[in-house]
Amino acid sequence: MRPADIYNNFLSLLAAHYTKAHDVVYYASMLCVSPRYLQYITDRVVGRSPKQIISDYLMQESRSMLMCTRFTIQEIAIRLGFSSQAQFARFFTREHGTAPQAYRHSLSVSE
Repeated sequence: MRPADIYNNFLSLLAAHYTKAHDVVYYASMLCVSPRYLQYITDRVVGRSPKQIISDYLMQESRSMLMCTRFTIQEIAIRLGFSSQAQFARFFTREHGTAPQAYRHSLSVSE
């Protein structure tokens, strides 16, 4: 398969399974490639690691749920496949720089 095909298959798998798997090994095994080769492919095609792509996808979904739903932070964490609200909050804070609750509050203040 061409690198672009593997990358597109990776994105399709991510869209289908992001709620149950957040690790590169899972997606590499689904694609029948090594994690290192998946790293090579994503770096070559888009200049980002598979982990960065997974994190970006989860952040996009997180922000969307925080903006457009009334789900609690706990419900969002569960829907996105995190083992706990605390794990989700750590992930969101690390990636975005603010806690999920503060992010949601800043949206309601700016409206």
